Amino acid sequence: MCWKKKSRLFRTLTFRLTLWYAGLFGGLSLVVFLAVYISLTSSLKQRIDEELLSEANEFASLYTDYGVEGLSAEFQREAESSGERRSFFRLLSPQQEIITSSDMSDWKGLAPIPLHPTTMQENGVRYFTVFVPGHRHKARILSTPTADGNVLQLGMTLGDNELLMERYQETFGTALVVMLICGSLVGWLTARKAMSGVQKVTRTATGIGKGELSRRVSLGKEGVEIEELAFAFNEMLERIETLVRELKEVTDNVAHDLRSPLTRIRGIAETTLTGKQDIDI
Repeated sequence: MCWKKKSRLFRTLTFRLTLWYAGLFGGLSLVVFLAVYISLTSSLKQRIDEELLSEANEFASLYTDYGVEGLSAEFQREAESSGERRSFFRLLSPQQEIITSSDMSDWKGLAPIPLHPTTMQENGVRYFTVFVPGHRHKARILSTPTADGNVLQLGMTLGDNELLMERYQETFGTALVVMLICGSLVGWLTARKAMSGVQKVTRTATGIGKGELSRRVSLGKEGVEIEELAFAFNEMLERIETLVRELKEVTDNVAHDLRSPLTRIRGIAETTLTGKQDIDI
């Protein structure tokens, strides 16, 4: 019995509309999430690139004015300020040999990355994202040539950005569950209200099947379509009730018309049977 009720529930229009609303809410939420995710990722990436480019320009100017010694001292200060595990700075020769750099002990797995003219921007700058051995998060690196042919490379971990995106995904997951629940609830309430008029018609039809011809569908605020259905159904019931009443009147008249001659015939027969009879021998 319980399984039959569940099976009937799954086949109801209310249940299907509820699923449709939940799917609609979930789909729209997913589209919004993807749009925000792409926009946020692009904005964070652009911010990192701008920060790296600004530092690269400062290092290039410092290298021009004070040479390797001045650049090396600035590398150390910047690395200590931002965190040696979070960023690195180095100057490479055209042969990819390290001329000077910040403390690279936390970046040992990072090999020199040469510049490729086909992948450079117009200003000679190249950005790329790499996995660094020993690091949980990826790193964003900028490479740019200096005026004397050397290569200036700056790297920064994307840990903060990735943690932010992870929190965003967790938040979205929670929001998606809430949206699905809300969508299902809204869908169920909307479908239930929309189908309440149909249920009224069903109950009225069931009552008429039991002989309650005077029953009518009460008009509510379920919508124009349901109101038109109820009005048409009530008109049909009026006609059916009228036809049944007229048929009953005809049947009663026919029965009355047949009853009078039958009564006379019965009386004559009884008189004949009970009366005296003269028998001629």
